[in-house]
Amino acid sequence: MSRTLRAKFVDFCLAVLLPLLIVGALQVNNHLYYDLHISYDMPQHLDNTYSIMRTGQMPQPPLTPYQYEAHQAPLFYVFSAWILLAGEQVSPDPFREYMPAVLFVLAMLWSLIVILAIRQGLRRLPPLLRGLVATVVLVFPMNTRMTVMYGNDVPVVLFATLGIFTLWFMCRSNRLTDRTLWVRAAALCGLAGAFKVNGIVPIGVYGVMLMLVGGIALWRQGGQIRWRSTLIVGAVSLLMMIPISLNLLNTVYYIGNPVGATTPQRPMWEVVGTNFFTSFDTSIFDMPFAFGNGERSYWSLQYVTLHSDYYNHWNSRAYESYPAELMMPMPHRVPMPIAHVADGKQLQFLAVPITGLMLFGWGYAVYRVMRFPRRAMLDGSVVVVVFAVVAQAAQWIRFSGHAEIRAAVIHARYQGFLYGFLFMVGVLTLYRLLAQRGKIARQLIWLLAGVLLAYIFIAVRFMWLPPL
Repeated sequence: MSRTLRAKFVDFCLAVLLPLLIVGALQVNNHLYYDLHISYDMPQHLDNTYSIMRTGQMPQPPLTPYQYEAHQAPLFYVFSAWILLAGEQVSPDPFREYMPAVLFVLAMLWSLIVILAIRQGLRRLPPLLRGLVATVVLVFPMNTRMTVMYGNDVPVVLFATLGIFTLWFMCRSNRLTDRTLWVRAAALCGLAGAFKVNGIVPIGVYGVMLMLVGGIALWRQGGQIRWRSTLIVGAVSLLMMIPISLNLLNTVYYIGNPVGATTPQRPMWEVVGTNFFTSFDTSIFDMPFAFGNGERSYWSLQYVTLHSDYYNHWNSRAYESYPAELMMPMPHRVPMPIAHVADGKQLQFLAVPITGLMLFGWGYAVYRVMRFPRRAMLDGSVVVVVFAVVAQAAQWIRFSGHAEIRAAVIHARYQGFLYGFLFMVGVLTLYRLLAQRGKIARQLIWLLAGVLLAYIFIAVRFMWLPPL
């Protein structure tokens, strides 16, 4: 085997195969022990699917109080209905027997997309470090929970991931005038909106990038207007708005609120003060799961949601016969295995440097945009800043409709990918700044690799059912 071929093989094993095996093992374990019928909002999602199977359409008024997911975009439920109708031919309970396998395939497809994107985007890093970065992103508990539950979050995040990375790579490869890439990004972001209203985030990022770049790169090159490219990209950009527009109109029709708030709420400023958005409650390190309405802060809720599990990942049948002395009563949730409580606490501390790298990646991107705007467009910093701003703006709008519910953060599953993207950018930026600065800098990089490995180990053990 030649040296080049050997290097490619090692690169594939460490940067692709290693994270895929770790994530795959966790996914198999979760789908073996996690009961889909306990998934958050699962009965409402499944009701939509059964309605399409029986009537060919989503639930129609008059709606019962428990059909609060009837306003969702129908594409996920249409595909689910096809799967269950085919499964009914060979099984009396196709949902329990076949849907976990379908969700596993979707999860592994999304994982492979993230792994390959990070392998390409961080190709200057050593293969092991690239593999560890990809694995950390994929074992974020928020991402693990999202891929295990039955719901329409995974297809949204899958297409959003492809769309955002397309925009990022388009900038970094200096192909801002590439009509094909603009059309591809528009199609991918538009598909995200065909599954859930959260798809407005990648669509918003695409729209802002088109406004920033379109007037310069697409409209004028060498002093001449490129009418053909402009018309094609503009037409596709309008077409991409059709699914999300239908989604929003459907939401308004059923609920009266385009962001999906199901009950009238007091204005956010009457419920929370400014300190809710400007503070970080460090008491989460004492007990990351023990909070309810009116406690903590916006940022501590996001930290908890990303690096631990707020909802019902532990409502598994694996614990029905689990010894009571090994379970700990938890506020606002079912009892949790004591071993997992300990892992959750450890993970909160290990997450500090991980979160620090996210902030570093975004902060450095902001610095590049403000200090070197032209170069920031070509190194992808503009995409990083725009994505973070649009995603947080959407989250705050969503929160404004649920101001009574401090845990509204959990509704934004796409935040797991947002923070994963920022983390990836942070590692890349740190490596570029340290790689040429001598032996001590290189040792810091490998110290970071050790922290990532520890995070992966605890995160996998934390989400493993039942405790190891």
